[in-house]
Amino acid sequence: MVTTLRTQKAVQTFKAPNMPTALNDIQRALGPEALIVSVRQVPSGEAWQVWKKAGVEVVAMGPAKPAVDVPAADKGPAAKATNPALANAIAAARETRPAPAPRAPSPTATTVVAERPAGPAAALAAAAVPAGTLGPILEQARARLMAQGLRPALVHKVTEATARNLTAVALTDEMRVLWHLQQQLEAVLLTEPETSFRQQRIVCLIGTTGAGKTTMTARLAARMTQLRGRAVAWICADTVRAGAIAQARAYADTLKLPLRVVYTPGELAQAVAAESQADLVLVDMPGCNPRHENAVVELGAFLAALPERATYWVAPATAKEDDLADTLAAFHPFRLTGLMVTKLDETATFGNVYNLAWQSRLPLAFFTAGPRVLDELLPAQPEQLAAALLEGTFRA
Repeated sequence: MVTTLRTQKAVQTFKAPNMPTALNDIQRALGPEALIVSVRQVPSGEAWQVWKKAGVEVVAMGPAKPAVDVPAADKGPAAKATNPALANAIAAARETRPAPAPRAPSPTATTVVAERPAGPAAALAAAAVPAGTLGPILEQARARLMAQGLRPALVHKVTEATARNLTAVALTDEMRVLWHLQQQLEAVLLTEPETSFRQQRIVCLIGTTGAGKTTMTARLAARMTQLRGRAVAWICADTVRAGAIAQARAYADTLKLPLRVVYTPGELAQAVAAESQADLVLVDMPGCNPRHENAVVELGAFLAALPERATYWVAPATAKEDDLADTLAAFHPFRLTGLMVTKLDETATFGNVYNLAWQSRLPLAFFTAGPRVLDELLPAQPEQLAAALLEGTFRA
């Protein structure tokens, strides 16, 4: 149970045994557009208890308008195209899919970025830390986050908040400084609980060639059949890439799953209809080059054939940030449900993926890290990505 300690018109202080509990209460009290002003560790438990566990105290304000907007649909080649087929494909993919049913907010689904907070919290949120007062430990952490490629504006905010809320003595404690930074980095990420994913029946995986869509499909199929006992069907629409069908067939045979190969949107609709007894239908979509209009047209046509669908973007952690941004601009009109990140074990820098999740506001659904295709699937946890930024390695 979270206790509200102090309330102002726009600012509230929440005390909880842990960060997810605090964020969940902030969601209920202030809404999804709440701004996290500060986080600090405090004793938890009743006053008469001799032994107390550490809890958290979070200062939040709301509502606040996010500084980062979802990229406009006219930023990518998919929207700039004059090709009528492209426009029709995107429109069909966007309009034929009904609005998703409201889902319970994730405990971590809290917006914490606001450039110009208004109201009584403005002075607190905008207070600047004088140069040279961060201390050597916080300075090193700031440099580490910058080297990771994290957006400078976000690095500035989390380091200033840490310097404001820790005493001079606390700033000499590396573990405490890193804990404070990690809590703030976790808070800006949205995640989709696996329970929400399991409510989907038709799941389409989209991404660029080589992003890991087929192996992600295999990992999802293995998890849903072996751990969750669901009847899964696999549909392969990725028929252009060399070896794609053979790879899909090998995985499907290993998992003893039905596999259907389709070449047109019409065949895709028929294949999904034929799998009416399946609890989950996984569709491995064609790899799409976001800079090629024809590829985007084809992807849009396939997605339009399935009005009742969830669409997840499979993005590799090894991709450059500019390429991820271009792909987001091209895929955004397809009303993405969430983000799945692959190849987290193949890089030592994670700012590109973190910036993508932060800027796009897409919930993180699953991570993959490791060579074992059929069992290296992790439900996304914000602390894993935040810790990777500070440590320079992803820990499963």
